[in-house]
Amino acid sequence: MKLKKSFLDKIILKDIKNKKYNYRKDENYKILPNIITRFSPEPNGDLHIGHIKTFLINLNISKKYNGIFYLRFDDTNPNKEKKKYVISIIKSLKWLGYTFKNKFIKFASNYYDKFFYCAQILIIYNYVFIKKEKNNKKNINNKKKCLYLLEKMREGKYKEKLFSVRLNLKKKNNLIIKKNPIIYRIINKKHFNINNIWNIYPTYIFAHPLEDSIEYITHSFCTLEFINYNFYYNWILKKLKKIGIFKFNLSKQYEFSKLNITYILNSKRKIKYLINKKYLNNWKDERIFTISSLKKRGYNKNILKKIFLCNNFTKNYSNFNLSFFENITRKKIDKISNRIMCISNPIIIIINNFPNNKFIECKARLYSKNNFYYNKIYRYFPFTKKIIIEKNNLIKNKYLKLKYLFFIKCINKKKFKYYLFKEKNKKNIKINWISKNNIIFSKILLYKPILKFPFPNMIKNIKNIININTKIIKFFFIECNLFYLNKIYQFENYGYFFLKKININYFNLYFNLTIFLKNKYKK
Repeated sequence: MKLKKSFLDKIILKDIKNKKYNYRKDENYKILPNIITRFSPEPNGDLHIGHIKTFLINLNISKKYNGIFYLRFDDTNPNKEKKKYVISIIKSLKWLGYTFKNKFIKFASNYYDKFFYCAQILIIYNYVFIKKEKNNKKNINNKKKCLYLLEKMREGKYKEKLFSVRLNLKKKNNLIIKKNPIIYRIINKKHFNINNIWNIYPTYIFAHPLEDSIEYITHSFCTLEFINYNFYYNWILKKLKKIGIFKFNLSKQYEFSKLNITYILNSKRKIKYLINKKYLNNWKDERIFTISSLKKRGYNKNILKKIFLCNNFTKNYSNFNLSFFENITRKKIDKISNRIMCISNPIIIIINNFPNNKFIECKARLYSKNNFYYNKIYRYFPFTKKIIIEKNNLIKNKYLKLKYLFFIKCINKKKFKYYLFKEKNKKNIKINWISKNNIIFSKILLYKPILKFPFPNMIKNIKNIININTKIIKFFFIECNLFYLNKIYQFENYGYFFLKKININYFNLYFNLTIFLKNKYKK
């Protein structure tokens, strides 16, 4: 995938020109490449659409400049993280078309010994202290006592929230969220990767810069939400280099704008809140844009990559309109979808002047104009005396044009008897119809966005903008034309649907809505 040159490329080209990361060697004295990047999701939920941008930026930059890329799981909080999310993340990336060898998959928990050693060194040099959080809250600055308490905390001798390990920041800075942030806390819980070996766990503030340095990362690219941690990142690495723990040029953190789509949640914390409050079923709920839910809706990797390419790589906060996202989706899906007619609110009508035991074989194109087989493959279906149309169509017009066939005229609305009408009239509406003998019963899952407000990041309490009853189940009659079986179907005049399941016993079909034919949102 070719990327447009952005401010990130300028940073990398400048570093390559200045030979900033040249001649570095790893622990085995092998020469390292000039560019090493990583994607470091926390295994506390499924990946959402916003993660795709971060993943592809880091991956493509490493490929572009002949570097190395690591998939690292930031598993530093056993209260939230589970092994099933590790498996889910790997599966999601595999579905996108990316697989990784074991040597390129890393876990932060494998570096805990090195983290602990760095914390001990920082205590010795008065850059870290221990604070008693309960009862008489006080700072413990004595080096020997701090080292003793740190060891006992690791052994699990103290209860949670009794002590915390904090950075000792002497200088104030405008970007600091907390004066002396916590870098270690007591958590007496089993970890999915290392079991019960540790009873203290590092926070993101401490773990992130150390992980990058241990893996020899050169450029740590992340979204703007992490900009406030940049000060801590540089401060910790600067102190450790000054002490002599790291000797080579250290990695730096750079931020870019997050992929924000209107009406779409791009926050794991908020998605988890909605799941816990039972507004959503789980991480695979079709109303949110996680990769696993998009897969259930019939999206493919090419659509998601196209959206990524259309988004700008800047440091400015920006929103990607959902209607634009839908337009890209339609163009991609339209090429691969099979066309069939559907009826959602059926009524049986009788063509009065058509013979009882006869039928007309009708012919229509199976694919859209964008498909290579547009003029090569056709679908066939019968026209009989009894057909099904939408109830609403009877009210709108007395003269109706059956798609791919004749005009019909209503004679008696109560009995629903019709005559064939051969005269052409451009004003007549083309309507869907299906022969009564050629229908399949289908269960359709429709849904609306879970949010009322287009910009969820601007709202503190997300509960105030939740849409209720956004999942709708409908029953359709569709044209029995499954000779060319496909996964994506365009229900003519309605939308695109993903074939989820086939019930062979009753010959019923189950579909999930991918996208409607027309935009439902303002541009």
